[in-house]
Order: sequence, then C-alpha cells, then structure tokens
Amino acid sequence: GQIKLINGDKEITVNLNDLEYEQLSGIRVNGKGEEIPMEGKGILMRDLLKTVETKEYETVQVVADDSYTAEVTVEEVREDGKVCLFLQEEGGLRLVVFGDENSKRSVSDVVQIIIE
Repeated sequence: GQIKLINGDKEITVNLNDLEYEQLSGIRVNGKGEEIPMEGKGILMRDLLKTVETKEYETVQVVADDSYTAEVTVEEVREDGKVCLFLQEEGGLRLVVFGDENSKRSVSDVVQIIIE
C-alpha cells in the first residue's frame, strides 16, 4: 500500500513498506466513551511528517479511502505519542489520537495526508 502526503504544491507518495514502524501503545476512546487499550506496530504522525520537508503548518487533514476526513492540530502532532498511524491487520494505516474523546478522529484505511 501507499500513502500520499500533500504539503502545499508538493506531493509525495510513500510506500508503506518503506516506513520504519515501532511498537506503539495507548488508550483509545470509542464513541460510547469507553477506554480501549491499543497496541501494535505503527508510526507517530510527527515521524511520518519528517519524511517530507514540511513548512510551518497548523493542521493535518487525514483522508480515508472512502473520502472520510479527520483533522489533527500541530500541537497534537507534536505531543509525544498522541497522534499515531497503526498498521491494520488487513493492510493500510489507521489514524489513532490517544486519549481523544472524539471517536470520529479514529480513521481506518488512510490514503492521504494533507499538511496545511
């Protein structure tokens, strides 16, 4: 699989097999407010963004293969271990914002990241 990173007029396609994943864990909150422990291989959003020369940005739009979109702020991205992209069992990446009570920002099948 691949993921497209868009930063202004610069567009880069990254092969998921080329990323350096690490073991991540944290607590995800579902739509009912229940805390769900989560653990697996993934990459921190801030580390993924380092693969592109990002200029100053305020938000990151995460787009799923069905065009569903969620937004995270630069402050959240910079917070240690908060915004992660997990490898899914069936392939692809899933956005997880640990400790976030807005379950709508848990996005499966991420295909594009727009840095604004």
